[in-house]
Amino acid sequence: MLKKTTIAIALLLMLSIAVSLVPGAFCQFPQNFPPAGSTVPSYAFLNIAPNPAGVGQTVTLNMFLASPLLTSEYAVNFTIVETTPSGTKTTLGPFTSDATGGTYTTIIPTQTGDYTFQFFYGGQTMYIGVNVGPSNTAVQTLVVQEEAIPRSYYPITPLPNQWWQTPVTAENIQEWYKITGPWLGYGSVTFAATGGYNNTGNYNPYTTDVLSGHVLWTKVWAVGGVPGGDLGGTESSNYWSTSQYWPKYAPVIINGIMYSTYFTATTGYSNGIMATDIYTGKTLWVLNTTNPLLCGMQTLWWTPNMYGAIGPYLWTSGTLPAADTGGRAIVNRGTQYNMYDALTGTYVLSIVNGSSPTLTSDENGNIIGYYTVNGPVNITTYGPASAFGPNPATGTVTIAADDPPYLVCWNMSQALGNGWGWAPSKNTVIDFALGVMWAKPLPDATSDTGSPLNTGPYVYGTQLNQIGGLVTNNAVVLTGGFTTGQGTGGEQDGWLTVGAMDATTGAQLWAKNFTYTNTGALLPFTRVIVQVSDGLIQIANQVNWQVVAINARTGAIAWTQTLTGYNGAEPNLYNVFGIAIRNGPGMSIYEGFGGDIWGIDSANGDVMWYTNTTMLMGDPGIETPYGIWPLWVFGCTCQSNGVSYLAVGHEYNPPLFHGAQLLALNSTDGSLIWKELDFSVESTSIAYGILLSRNCYDNMIYAFGKGPTATTVSAPAVGVSTATPIRITGTVMDVSPGTQALTSPDVTRTKQNEVALRFPNGVPAVSDESQSHWMEYVYQQQPLLSNTTGVVVTLSVIDSNNNYRDIGTATTDTTGSFGFTWTPDIPGDFTVIATYAGSNSYYGSCAETSFTATEYKEPTTTTPETPVDNTGTYVMYAAIAIIVAMIVIGAVIVLLLRKR
Repeated sequence: MLKKTTIAIALLLMLSIAVSLVPGAFCQFPQNFPPAGSTVPSYAFLNIAPNPAGVGQTVTLNMFLASPLLTSEYAVNFTIVETTPSGTKTTLGPFTSDATGGTYTTIIPTQTGDYTFQFFYGGQTMYIGVNVGPSNTAVQTLVVQEEAIPRSYYPITPLPNQWWQTPVTAENIQEWYKITGPWLGYGSVTFAATGGYNNTGNYNPYTTDVLSGHVLWTKVWAVGGVPGGDLGGTESSNYWSTSQYWPKYAPVIINGIMYSTYFTATTGYSNGIMATDIYTGKTLWVLNTTNPLLCGMQTLWWTPNMYGAIGPYLWTSGTLPAADTGGRAIVNRGTQYNMYDALTGTYVLSIVNGSSPTLTSDENGNIIGYYTVNGPVNITTYGPASAFGPNPATGTVTIAADDPPYLVCWNMSQALGNGWGWAPSKNTVIDFALGVMWAKPLPDATSDTGSPLNTGPYVYGTQLNQIGGLVTNNAVVLTGGFTTGQGTGGEQDGWLTVGAMDATTGAQLWAKNFTYTNTGALLPFTRVIVQVSDGLIQIANQVNWQVVAINARTGAIAWTQTLTGYNGAEPNLYNVFGIAIRNGPGMSIYEGFGGDIWGIDSANGDVMWYTNTTMLMGDPGIETPYGIWPLWVFGCTCQSNGVSYLAVGHEYNPPLFHGAQLLALNSTDGSLIWKELDFSVESTSIAYGILLSRNCYDNMIYAFGKGPTATTVSAPAVGVSTATPIRITGTVMDVSPGTQALTSPDVTRTKQNEVALRFPNGVPAVSDESQSHWMEYVYQQQPLLSNTTGVVVTLSVIDSNNNYRDIGTATTDTTGSFGFTWTPDIPGDFTVIATYAGSNSYYGSCAETSFTATEYKEPTTTTPETPVDNTGTYVMYAAIAIIVAMIVIGAVIVLLLRKR
């Protein structure tokens, strides 16, 4: 929709009717509203694009009025009549506009020819009593052809294959929204005020999985580890870490920043709220407050002046001195909520006179709260925030003393009421009651509207009184009848009351009583746990292992299941102390304190897979007092789309037994992906592809995720020829923040300096198979295993003919180094490229170097002349000379004799 054009038209029309607006004061009533009962005209417009279009292509039908409604209410009663080329008429809608007076829908034409469309606005009455008249457009034609219309826009940016951080450019929103979902804290870690993903569990569908135990960084959170000396060397001789009943860590994560109330030694006092960069572990700021963190907030806000997400903000409960009340007489009583700018920690405003609602959010990110009240009391309900003033009161609900409790629905954005532009004023105080949308009586379960789960001798409950599990499939789930225990489960007198109300209107949907049969000596008590997700209420009986799933909208039993252990045996007895139900993508993980784990298909209750901690980790031997590795069933488990992260641990003696692990299981089949030493008994969370856990072995926050690497490569620069083998060498190092020495003091990150000093040449990257033990060696002072293996590096060259080719692979060792011997096969300039492709633990990296190889030539060889051997000649000449001499001598002798 052409927002700028719409806003311009809106402003021109408002000026033309002489509505007086004071600059900077859009939240004031104008002076010249038409009188109540009068009618103002409307002007409907429809735009179709692209036009023409091809069969199978998406076409947008953009419908809007010439101006927003005077009160900035949403326009309703929008419809479009579509006629296909074959003559079929269809009415599309009804639709509701945004605050600018427009909205859109899309169609995908399936026939060639002319489609026609006509937009109708039915008119409405605004809350000020002024009527808006109906209007419609002329019939408009869309030409559909067989050929697709070419698309001329930037390509959609794929999901990342290298290191990334927030903020992510909005250019990437089409795909990157899938991996950038926040962890807003609308649910809570057991005994804490926040720390959960939402009220249905700790499943974050908007993040990548963490498929390796690779540690990005660690951060000192509280005093932990070995105190040493006279305190001894037993498994009880550690700094108090297993503080599950006094949680030290319960995070909210928004836009790459983790927030949590910060405790260093005890929960008797708070050190404020700390903001931490989840990519580096760096402390960004600390808010000096004793108020506990409640949740985060980011909301889509649609007005004529603003269109997009606002925030993020943080909310705390607790008290702050009242500031400017805007001239309103507001008495601060009840619960107070305080809003802070999440980027800086700056205080903004407070909401006072509050109740303590159970929180969720609607599809636009508005914080919605549900709570129950008893009479006698009068409750005023309010409509949406107006453009020019406070929320209009829409009615009063009177609750008498003998009436049943009422369920109240409250909207935090509505209470803030920021009209045309989200501009909350600093240091202001707002009344909580301005956010009340409706109040409806709770269902009475005395008239059982469905068949009970079982039959038994126990008395039915008479009244729903707790909000259990909150909203699924737009149903607020309610429970009642608990005698002891906490949350939505605990020890019961053998019965449980369950019901639901419509989350939007408050209409009663159904109410039922369920009873549990006697299972022997354990009753008349039982233990149940209730979990809500995927449109179901799942109730697990921890005594007889029966599970029932109820349709949250209808109350009908969807399926039942009886849990069994290994090879069909009874589940481990210790499961009676807790079976936690964790929701995931179309399935639920059931984990028991006794180490049993089930994957349950939400659609039909089938057991997809079963495993247990002994199968995953081996026999515990004497390491635990239970004969099994217990699973901690508080808020210390989280889920991503493909992985369930489960924590081994417990509360009682010994507080920190040896060998506890954080387990990462494949949610599809229950197989072990990775495990690592970690005693996470309070909270694990996952957002932006980073898993966060407080490890009670040292009381540090561990951030697990895919880390960056640095690759180097070198080769001889001189003396290289096509006949000479050369040695190509290099390294692949882990350059995650936790491996780097600090450049500025930060007491919470001193572990990084220890790591940097232990590895002065850097921390080597290792294989996924070696990763967990390697991280224990790097960060937890564990021994280096002899079977640790490195990573595979591919060596390639670009030769003098500009051909790119692989020449081989090499594997790094535990120093991160690799070597590869190769002989250049042609002369000329070479570029050598070393590529580490990455793994589940690391993003890839590459490096290159170059050299010149000369051509090897065989040396030129001349055959030497063979020297003449004159020995025979000399002998002959000597013989001749002798003979001649003898002849001469003989002749002389003859002459001498003749003379005689």
